[in-house]
Amino acid sequence: MSKSKQLGDKTKILIKNFEDLEKGFNDLVKNPETTTPEFFAETGVKVLAMIPLTQACLLLLPTVTPPTSNVKRSQYQDVLATLQQLSTVTIPQLQTLAATFLTSPEPATKAAALTNIVALLPGIVLNYGRLKVILNLIKVKMRI
Repeated sequence: MSKSKQLGDKTKILIKNFEDLEKGFNDLVKNPETTTPEFFAETGVKVLAMIPLTQACLLLLPTVTPPTSNVKRSQYQDVLATLQQLSTVTIPQLQTLAATFLTSPEPATKAAALTNIVALLPGIVLNYGRLKVILNLIKVKMRI
């Protein structure tokens, strides 16, 4: 199988995974009071699974892609950096806030946790949307 075909197949999987995650977060933005730590734990597992897939895409690309190239390393590097940020900082933070929201006996603490969750979610959804645009651009350029 050619590297181009392998890259196309992996990119298709990344696009599908991003769409699934984006749907989950969009639902959560609409109803943040339904948040659970389990949702963020599952999301973290999905994001962690996408990191090696993105790294595999990077391995299929040349070390330096020419400026005229339709598919650039920088696109996948952006995807990878965002996934790593989500898996190491954002999702664990959301998981902690969700646990606080569900277990705290104090209404003020619950409200603060929910406010912080709501404040973080739109940025995550925008990142997913931006990354999906990058992946769809790659998909169009590769004709996959």
